[in-house]
Formats: sequence, structure tokens, C-alpha cells
Amino acid sequence: MIKIKQINIYQFGRFTGRSIQLPAAPFLIVYGPNEAGKSTLTAFIKYMLFGFPPKAKLDAFVRNRDINGVGGSLHIESETFGGLKLERFLNESGMPKVYDNTGSDNGSHQLNQLFYGLDLPAFEAIFCFDLDGLKELEKIGAKEMNQLLFSAGMTGNSRIMRLEQMLDKKLQALFKPSGRKPVINQTITELDHLKGQLKDWDKKLNDYHDINEKIQQAEREIADILEKKREIENTYHQLAQFSSLKPLMIKYNSLHEEEKQLPDINFPDQGIERLEKWQAQIVVLEGEKAEISKRIEQISLAVRQLNIDRKWLDNERNLLHLINKAPYCESLRQNIDMTKEKILYEANLLDNLINKLGGGWTKEAVCAADIGIESKDHLKQLLNEREKAMHHRDRLEQALSDSMAKTERFQEQIAQSKQYVLDEAERSRIEEQLEASKNRDMLEKEKSWLEAKIQSIHRERRQKSQLKKLSIIIPGSCLVLSVFIAFLQFYSHHPISGFISGAFGVILSLGAKLAIQKTADKTSGESDETEADQRLKTINEILLARPQGELYEYQTLLNKDEEARASIASANQRLEDEKKYYGHLIQQLDNVSLSIETNTERLREWMVRHSFLETPVSLIEEVYQYVEEAKTHVIQQQQLEKQLNGHKQKIDAFEREKYQLAEQLQAENDSLWHLEQRLNKEKEKHQRYLQFKHQLQGLIEQEEALNEKMSRYQTECERLFKAAQVNDEEAFRKKAKKYERKKQIQSEMLEVKRQMEQIEPNRASLQQCHLWLREDRFKGVTKESLKKQIEELEQRLETCRKQSLKWQSERSQLEENQSYAQLKHQMEAKRSFLNEKARQWAVYQTARGLLNKAKEEYRERKLPAVLAQASEYFSKMTGYRYRAILMSDEEGLVAENYAGQSFYVKELSRGTQEQLYVSIRLALASVFESAESFPIIIDDSFVNFDNDRSGQAMAVLSEVSKRHQVILMTCHKEYKNQSDAAWISLADVEHQNIDSVMNEKGVVSCMI
Repeated sequence: MIKIKQINIYQFGRFTGRSIQLPAAPFLIVYGPNEAGKSTLTAFIKYMLFGFPPKAKLDAFVRNRDINGVGGSLHIESETFGGLKLERFLNESGMPKVYDNTGSDNGSHQLNQLFYGLDLPAFEAIFCFDLDGLKELEKIGAKEMNQLLFSAGMTGNSRIMRLEQMLDKKLQALFKPSGRKPVINQTITELDHLKGQLKDWDKKLNDYHDINEKIQQAEREIADILEKKREIENTYHQLAQFSSLKPLMIKYNSLHEEEKQLPDINFPDQGIERLEKWQAQIVVLEGEKAEISKRIEQISLAVRQLNIDRKWLDNERNLLHLINKAPYCESLRQNIDMTKEKILYEANLLDNLINKLGGGWTKEAVCAADIGIESKDHLKQLLNEREKAMHHRDRLEQALSDSMAKTERFQEQIAQSKQYVLDEAERSRIEEQLEASKNRDMLEKEKSWLEAKIQSIHRERRQKSQLKKLSIIIPGSCLVLSVFIAFLQFYSHHPISGFISGAFGVILSLGAKLAIQKTADKTSGESDETEADQRLKTINEILLARPQGELYEYQTLLNKDEEARASIASANQRLEDEKKYYGHLIQQLDNVSLSIETNTERLREWMVRHSFLETPVSLIEEVYQYVEEAKTHVIQQQQLEKQLNGHKQKIDAFEREKYQLAEQLQAENDSLWHLEQRLNKEKEKHQRYLQFKHQLQGLIEQEEALNEKMSRYQTECERLFKAAQVNDEEAFRKKAKKYERKKQIQSEMLEVKRQMEQIEPNRASLQQCHLWLREDRFKGVTKESLKKQIEELEQRLETCRKQSLKWQSERSQLEENQSYAQLKHQMEAKRSFLNEKARQWAVYQTARGLLNKAKEEYRERKLPAVLAQASEYFSKMTGYRYRAILMSDEEGLVAENYAGQSFYVKELSRGTQEQLYVSIRLALASVFESAESFPIIIDDSFVNFDNDRSGQAMAVLSEVSKRHQVILMTCHKEYKNQSDAAWISLADVEHQNIDSVMNEKGVVSCMI
């Protein structure tokens, strides 16, 4: 059985973020008022199982046409695959994701195995229906029932239905007995039309052959005329081509002869231009050289006029050093005042510390004291040892005090315990008395038991006395109460009731008295009490011979003696141990005191060794800190004094250096500002000198470069003369003129040749024209004569063509736009096409017949089982008013009652019709062939059932739920009392406070 366990709606219709946990019961009733979402929930389950329909059918379930997030999941329980989670999203093309219990995605393969070939149309036709779906069964007949049975009984029915639809479509597209559009019908019509055209053609064949012969003779004559015309036109074109090329060919031949007359000349390429170029460059360079020479003289004069004092430039570094050092010396002068104040401050601090030390401490004593790391570590070590020894001594003194207190307690305990110790003679006498009294214990136990028994007998005697009193009070009370009730009933004119009440009271009183009397008789007699009293008296006489109190006292004394002896032994042992421990503590205390005295001597030795004045041991650490701080101030004061002396020495050295430099430079004023100004002037002179020198060097280099260029250009001119094999410029220019003329002839020849190639690009044709010029081929031939011959041939050609067109027109009229061969070809092609389509139609018709035969055989085998099961359901729903449902080929479904009367569906009431259709649906679901049974979903299909029929329908659904999970959507609250069905309210799902959980798609999922 396939069961839906949980419904998770991420977004669908009115639901957003809803998760419905279905109960484990197989029969579920989902309640909700109108517009609560029952139909939406039904559609969601169908689309999750079998996929979303086209988006046009989803407008009612998609808000604002936003398909993002539309979808959800179902948790399914299957006997074959166990727990599965089926998830679909509309924006992912509705493709399913199937997860098993481990969370693995198994794809749609497992889903196909689970649904066993079932698709959405078959599921809606069998397992999922509403009131509209039941109305569709009104039109059901044998064919429709056959289709339903085929859907319910065969795996892969959707593929078979598609095959059936495809076969019908193919057959109708090929042939219809009374149709005109199918392919075979059209082909037969076209063949009949072609046969009529071929009969008309047989009559026209004789005239057609004569006209063809005339047309062929005219075409041969036209071909001869065209051939002659082409020859003359070719001659005309050759003449025209020759005439256009003839002047150019004559000019080319003339230039060629002139070129042959000129000898070969060796002359450099562009010799004149190059010579003139070099000569022009030489002239320009000579002008530039003259300008540079003039500039060199001017700069040399300016350099001689500069008067530079080299002493200032040589001492520039020293002077700059003093200038840079001046701010530092000024800062030193300021630091001298600050340093003096710091020295005074450190002296005051040192005096305060020496006053605190007192006892003869001076600055010299502080300086003499050794406060190095080694001495400090040694002092810390001695002080730590002293502190540890003092603490150890305190602990030992406390331990000695505690030990003395324990010793006193142990001695006091021994003295107290000795009071309870017996001497040996008394102890022996008591032990003998106790041994003799051991048998008395048994008598004491027996005495206790007898006393308890006598008390029990007395208690039973008192109970018996009370029962006797109750045997009178209770029956009497019941009798008085019944008489009073009887009197009241007699008084209220109910004598019979009064008599019955009185009789009942008498019987009740007698019964109570007998019951109490029987209980009182069960108590034991007085004989047991007499025997117990006698035995107790005997035991008392035995025990009185030796008082029990005396024996108890002996035992107490003996116990105290034993306890005292044990306590004394334990206390003596502990006292001995404590004395030993006390002696050990005394020895340790002596050792610690000795170590303290030794430490004190070592501290005095330390003070002497490190030049400290005599100081109490308790104050030595504080004195050390003061000395250490004072010595720090002494060192700081000394460093400041040293720093002050250093500043003064640096300032004196600076002043001496400045005075010496001023004397060396012979400066009138030794002020640094005046020295710096004079240095800047000398540096400016030197800078101008360097600039002049740099310019002069550049001009000299330019002059040398110009000389080099002029020499190179002169060399180039000489190379041109050598290349032309001449010695001077005049001979070079004469030879250049001859060279230019030959080049001109060659250029003209190239231009003439280019013009000829433009007129006739074909080289072979151009050579042919040269040959015609040499042979003088077109002598006496003119263009006018050739044109006249062409015109005569065109007139003859026009006459022949007109006659040929006339005969062709007559032939075309005979052919009527189609030849006999074409008609024959079309006739054969149509026959072949008709044979092929007829073969295809026969194949499809055979397959369709076999499929119909298979469906009919399946219906004959399955229909009795469906009708039998439906009859059983229908009989139960109608309270056994009807006994069977039959199928008529003409009228469809027929209901038969137990009287043998038959009723067509239209003769039944609306409610009974719907009950019949529900029975058919449930029966179809029961015969559906699959590995597991599918859920049945009913959407409010019982609205026209009365109360009795509704209850009977619920009983049928309860029976069906043993094999299928049944989910009934309803708006009727009275179904809530159905005992064997689980109840779910959509209102609770809509309004209940729920916890929200965000799933992996970002949709809020709410758990009920």
C-alpha cells in the first residue's frame, strides 16, 4: 500500500509554507469550509505525484504569474521502496527529485517503478474524483467503460492510448470513404482527371508530327544564318579592334627604332638630382660654419672677462659645513641653560634621599655603596632565606602549642578512664554471675510473646462487645428508617410503594443483624487466655529468683571496664607518640633559631663587604632601595655635568673654526651671513664660466661635424663623376642629357604599351594585331561593307523566326500547356503513390483492428469483476435496496433491485446516481493491476447523500481503506464522529500557532 505521510507546500495557491503531517490511519477525513483550500490541496497532491500541467492551467494556483518557489514535496511510504520524499518545483520544469531515507536522489527511475505506468489522466479517472468527475460518468457507455477498464487493468495504458490515437489519426489522414481531403481520396481524383487528358491527346498526335517537322526545318535554316552572322560580326569586331590599336602600334615601332640608334650609357640613377642635392648641402654647411666661428669668438671674450677668486670655491665645503653647523650650535646654547636646571633638580632630589637615610649617610657614602646586580641578588637571597626561616619558626611554635594541648587532653582522658576500671577479683566475680544468667534470655523472650498474645485476646474481646452493640443499633436504624419512608408513601397515597419500602427495610434489618452476628462468632474463645496466663505466671516465678536489674548492672560494669581499658591503652599509645613528636618539634625550632642568627651575621657581613653603613636588619631592604635611588640621581647628575661640558667645548670649537676660515678667505667681516653671500657670488661666476665653457665645447663640436659633413658631401660628388666615367661637372651634365633621352623613349614605349594593353588586355590578341599590321590583312575591307552584310542576314533571320513562331504557336495549342509524355509520367507517378499509401493504410488498419480486439477481449475478462465489486459497494451504500449493476451496450449502466426491476441511470435520483458512480470508481481502483495499491482521493462527492446513505458510504470507504489509503475532502462537520477515520481540520492548519523552519529552497515550512 502506498501511503502519503506528509504534505509540504512551499507555495501553491492559497497555501504558503504549510506542512501537514497525516495520521497513520488509512482512512483520513480532511475538513474545511468553502474556500478553505480542499480543491487546492487535491490539485497539489496530483501535481506532486504526476507533474505540473501546462502553465495556462495553473493560473488559479500561481500568484501574480510568479512561478518562483511554486512547488513542494510529499513524503510517501511504500512497501517496496520504504520511505521516499518526492519534490517538484514549477520553475525547474516540474522535474521530480526522489530522495530515499538516506537522503540520496534516485531520480525519476524509481518513481516510474513505483507508479507502475500510471499517469495523471488514468489517476484522475480511477483514484481521484470530485462531484464534477462523477457527472462525467452519466455519459458512460460500453466504449467508455472499455477505455476505463483498459486504463485500470494494463500497465502502460497511457502509451497504448497514445498509440490508439496515433493509429486513428494516421488512418483518417490517409483515407475516408466519403472524404475529399485524405491523401488516397485526392490521389484517386487526380488519376481520373489524367486519364481523360490522355484520351484527348490521342486525337491530336497526327497534326502534331507535321508541325514538328516544319519547326525543325525552320530551326536548321535559322542556325545557318546565325553561323554566317557570327563570322561576319567576328570579322567586324577584329577590324574595329585593329583600327583602334593601329596608331599606337605604329608609334611603338617608331620609338623602338629610335631606341636602337642610341648607344648604351653608364650613368648613375638620378645623377643630376643627387649632384645638385650634394652641392646645395655644401653651400648651406659653409654658411652654418661661418656663423659658428663668430659665436666661438664671442664666448671666448666673455670667459676672459670673468674674474673668479678660487679661494672661495676651494673652501666652499668648509664654509657650508659651518653654515649647516650654526643651527646646531644655537640649539646647544639653549640646552646649556636647560641642563643647568636639571643638575640643580637632581641635586635637590639627592639631598632629600640622604636626609631620609640619615645615620651618617653622605653623597660620598652613597657613591661608595655597591648596588650591582650581584650584590642585589645576594641581598635578595639572604632576605628570602630569613623570611622563610621566620615563617618556619612561627609554624613550629604553633605546632608546639598544639602538641602541648594534645598531651594535656590525652592525660586527662587517661585519668577519666581509670575511674571505670575494675580490679581483677571484682571482674572475675561479675563474669561468673553473667554466665549463670544466659538461660534467662529465653524466658524473657517467651514472657514477651505471652504478654503480646494476652493483649491481642483482650482486644478481640472488646471488638466482640462492640459488634453486639452494632447488631442492635444498625438493624434498628434500618427498620425505623424504612417504617418512616413507608409512612410517608402511605401518606402521599402510594400504598404499594409504602408496603414495598417497609418490607425492604425489614429484610435489610434482618440481613444486617445476621451478618454482624456471624462476624462476632468468628472471634476466638477464652480458653487460650487461661493457658497464656498460667504460663506467664510460671515464668515470672522463675525470673523473680534473680532480679533482672542486678544482672543488667553487672553487664554494664563489665562493658564499661572493657571500654575504659581499651581507651587507656589507646590514649597511652597516642600520648607516647605525641611526646616523641613534641621532642622533634623542639629540635627543629632550635635548628631554625640557629639559622636565623646565622642569617643575621651574614647580612652584617654583606653590609660591610658592599660599603653599607651599619643598619638594623629589619630596615636593610628599605635602606637599599633609598641608596639605589640616590645613586641613580648621582649618576644622572654626573652625566648632566658631562653633557654641559661637552656642549661648551663644541661651541668654543665652532667659534675658533669660523674665525680661522674668515682669516684664510681674507674676509672683512667674519659674520656667517656675509661669508655666505660672498660665496654665492663666486659660485654664480663659476656657474657662468661652466656654461660658457659648455657652450664653447658644443660649438667646436658642431664646427667639426660641419667640416666632416662637407667632406662627405664632396666625396659623394666625386663618386658620381666616377660612376659616370667623367672627370668634371660639365662632361657629367652632357652625359646626363643623353641618358635622360633614352629613359624618356623607354618611358614612352611603356606608356604606349600600357595603352594597347588597356584596349586589348589579352596578350595573344595583341600579338595577333601586330601580325595583322605586318601582313596588312584588312587592306580594302571597311566597316560599312561588313555592317551591310550583317543587316541583310538579320532580315532573313527575322523572317525565319516569325514563321517558326507561328508553327510553334500551333503546336502549343495542340499541347495545351502539357506534353503527352508529361501526362504519362504523372499518370505512372500517381499510380505508384496510390499503391504506397494504400499499403500504409492497410498496415495501420490491421494494427487498429488488433488493438480493438485486444481491448474487447480484456473488457470481456475484466468487466464482470468490476461490475461485481461495484454491485457489492452499491448495495451497501443504498442499504441493500439494489443488488447489482449491469452494463448495456445501448443504454450504458443499469441498476437492478432485489425485486428484479432494472433502472437506467437517468431514472435514478441524483444522490443514487452519485452513489452508483462512486461504487464504479472504487471497483475500478480495486481491479487496478499494480504492485502496490494507490491512495484514493475524494473531493466532497457526498453532498447529495442523506444521513443514512452518508453513513453507509463511510462504512464502504472504511472497508476500502484496508487496501488503499483513503483521503476524503469534505465541508461537513458531522463526519467528525466517524470512529474508524482520522480527522484533520484545515482551519487548524491555517490558524494554529506553528514553528517555522527555513528549508533549503528558502521557503518557510510550518510544522503542525
